[in-house]
Amino acid sequence: MSKFKILSVFVFLFTVLAISLSMVSPVFAGTPEPAKPVPGLGKMTDSEIRNTWLKKRAWYDSQTTVIRDAYRLGDAFQALIDVETKKGRDVYALEVALSNFYTAIATAESARANANAVFTANAGFNGFYAILDRNLAGQSIIDAHSSLKSVHLTLFIATRDFRAAYSAWKSKYVRNN
Repeated sequence: MSKFKILSVFVFLFTVLAISLSMVSPVFAGTPEPAKPVPGLGKMTDSEIRNTWLKKRAWYDSQTTVIRDAYRLGDAFQALIDVETKKGRDVYALEVALSNFYTAIATAESARANANAVFTANAGFNGFYAILDRNLAGQSIIDAHSSLKSVHLTLFIATRDFRAAYSAWKSKYVRNN
């Protein structure tokens, strides 16, 4: 046999061997876990439950910044009230708006504390976010979401009302003077 035929047979056998080794037997292939129903969340796999829990945790962490920024806004607004008071302007409406804003922040912090209790309990999960009880983990996700949504909506409405009160005051006092 010529060297070319030997080489081509060798290449052919090598290719067949490479292809056969690259295919994974179905026994070794990771079959996807079936989605099972979780009360209140629908059908979810364990990895989807875990990822949802981690997303809620990230949302909780981001709300730290939002609440801190809300306090900074309140402090800056208090400085504005002080300046306008020195100018002799009526700032009663601004003081009421600021008081309502701080009350809303306190309400949001209370709801966030509820979310913290849910995350601290880590019910349905172990310390590494592996699922121990699907139903309990699902309920933890629902409880955390409810508290986090309450924080979000409370701060959203407070900011909207705060802005409206300032705009009304500004149109009455600043633009006319």
